[in-house]
Amino acid sequence: YVGEQLPDYMVPAAIMVLDHLPLTVNGKLDRTALPAPDYTLGRYRAPRTREEETLAALFADILGVPRVGIDDSFFDMGGHSLLATRLISKVRATLGVELPIRVLFDNPTITALAPLLHRNFPTESSNPLVNLLTVNPSGSRPPLFCIHPGGGIAWSFLTLARHLPDQPIYGLQARGFDGVEPLAHSITEMVNDYVDQVVAQSPRRPVELLGWSFGGVIAHAMAVELHQRGRPVSRLVVMDSAPSIPSNDEPNRQTFTDEAALRKFVRTQAESRYGDITQSPGFAALEESILNIYANNEKLLLEYGSPVHTGDLLIIRADTSPDGKPSNPLSPQWTGFVKGRIIERTVPAKHHDMDSPEAMRQVGNILESVHGEDDS
Repeated sequence: YVGEQLPDYMVPAAIMVLDHLPLTVNGKLDRTALPAPDYTLGRYRAPRTREEETLAALFADILGVPRVGIDDSFFDMGGHSLLATRLISKVRATLGVELPIRVLFDNPTITALAPLLHRNFPTESSNPLVNLLTVNPSGSRPPLFCIHPGGGIAWSFLTLARHLPDQPIYGLQARGFDGVEPLAHSITEMVNDYVDQVVAQSPRRPVELLGWSFGGVIAHAMAVELHQRGRPVSRLVVMDSAPSIPSNDEPNRQTFTDEAALRKFVRTQAESRYGDITQSPGFAALEESILNIYANNEKLLLEYGSPVHTGDLLIIRADTSPDGKPSNPLSPQWTGFVKGRIIERTVPAKHHDMDSPEAMRQVGNILESVHGEDDS
């Protein structure tokens, strides 16, 4: 690339010089000990209008950085899905503008976002908790339907769309966030509900399915149901997910049955992944919905046994376990539940960090590189 313009995906968001790399006791890179990237070292362009000044101040406040230039990407500077919702809320409160969350993912710089402040968007697209979230509405490839993890939210996949620009992407989210719709009574009911939505959205084309964690169990079951309905599934992907085995067959299985323990778990994960998000206005109501949906999903999994999928499976696994050790392959666990080929790839992350911008970039790269691969 000497003398050439680097492609966007090869340009680092931040460059830091270290005296030495932190290592684990085994001599491997200790990613958890690396300092936080400094995203303020690039070329800075100051705001030119009052609206750009306001947006720059909001970006800096949400991201916790001294300043933000008009060409700096919200996500390259450390933004993620929940911080994006905080920014949307701040824009609404400060400027009186209702922006759909997807607009920020599509236009993550102040230069791109400012001209859209006065555009009228359909009311329904502004609701980030709709059952079928439109992540990317267009593209020539088969549509990709992404199924939420245990908490019921599919916002993480908004970041993935940046790396799959030629593919329609939709996020399936749990029912019940509005406090009116009932929660699913069984995994089978949930699977049929989601498959109905997939068929309604894409009545004739082959589809691709991707699920993270709990969503991987659902995506796998959806592939089986779609096959039974005579609908082609061109690709099934699970992110750091294992098949479900009924609790009677797996006596040592751990679940969250204590509300206080579950609440602590949700808050701990939210704080570890999203900083002070738990202190933001509106988190309490969202937390209650997440708690209810998470607990319900855990309960439903207790008596559910994953079926057998006749097609292939792509596993994308976090390469680090929660305790910081290398994770174990997931392919052996899926062998009895998949009749086709099983391909396994890893990303440098822990399970609960797979929605980070960097992890999702690597997930996108894997989906691109394995697309059409015979792996023989």
